[in-house]
Amino acid sequence: MGDVVVLGAGYAGVMAANRLAGLGESVRLVSPHEDFVERIRLHRVAAGTRPSARVPLNELVHSAVERISGFAVRIDAAEQRIELADGRELSYKRLVYAIGSGAIPEPTNGKAGPYRISDEASALALRDVLVQQPDSPVTIVGAGLTGIELAAVLADRKAGVRIITASPMTARAAQRAHVKRLRRLGIRVDTGTRVDVETLPGIVVTTTGFRVPRLAVDSGLPTDDAGRLIVGEDLTVPGFPTIVGAGDAVVVDSPAAAHLRMACATALPMGAHAADVVAAHSRGLTPQAFTLGYLAQCSDLGGTIGRVQLVGADDSERSFAVPGLLGGLLKEQVCRFT
Repeated sequence: MGDVVVLGAGYAGVMAANRLAGLGESVRLVSPHEDFVERIRLHRVAAGTRPSARVPLNELVHSAVERISGFAVRIDAAEQRIELADGRELSYKRLVYAIGSGAIPEPTNGKAGPYRISDEASALALRDVLVQQPDSPVTIVGAGLTGIELAAVLADRKAGVRIITASPMTARAAQRAHVKRLRRLGIRVDTGTRVDVETLPGIVVTTTGFRVPRLAVDSGLPTDDAGRLIVGEDLTVPGFPTIVGAGDAVVVDSPAAAHLRMACATALPMGAHAADVVAAHSRGLTPQAFTLGYLAQCSDLGGTIGRVQLVGADDSERSFAVPGLLGGLLKEQVCRFT
């Protein structure tokens, strides 16, 4: 039987694999891709201001980690075995489940779109249509950070950019600052508005919702209604002590984790903690519970402008933020650090 298998080479998976290798564990990292995709750069890729969000995995992954190209379709937890799409099987002593998330596919009724930028393929598809239809207006549905950042970097489109959200966008100072910046850029911001995306003209991009792969569901592992793998306070799956989860595709069943948001700022420390839990189990030690306190939330507001909003450990907003050029510089340094 193999040692530790890490499923997924996103923020959580790469962090877990590298940390485990550094702790002397024998690690295999399974991913269908040869590159790591910086999802925090995809809005720039879609806008055509950045050629790629890819970084070769061999530049990021510890040299002691064995990389396996493959797509997992089922986990047999009883036999401690992973089935890959090509028919191969991998055995494991410990498994780190870090497969990440993607977009919710929507019916198109024969129409192109709505577009998304939740992964590289969807970002490139949007980039292509923006080039092919330079005179089409763009409507972005959803004003989370993804929608705001995409709108800001598309602001110079002559056909115009509009962003629509059901939220009033007034609850937090950062939201109000984002709306002010977008309107200054000439972007139409409609808050408190619900729409049918099928009726919107031009190029429509939705930045709401997510979906995790069905791997945990198809494997009979405990999941929530969204299909995320349920893990306990120490990131171990209840009833399956050889499986640890990290990243977007898991949900921590603990009141102490209620503030966690889907972000690389969450996935990276979760990946590191998952590695520590695996190492503790292999050494016969009791792993510690996962805790995470946030420091800031960063936003790219187009050009070299950004905003770094300080937050409390529970992600509640503090009264101080770094806006403008300095905010953009700090945002870029955070991205590079990531």
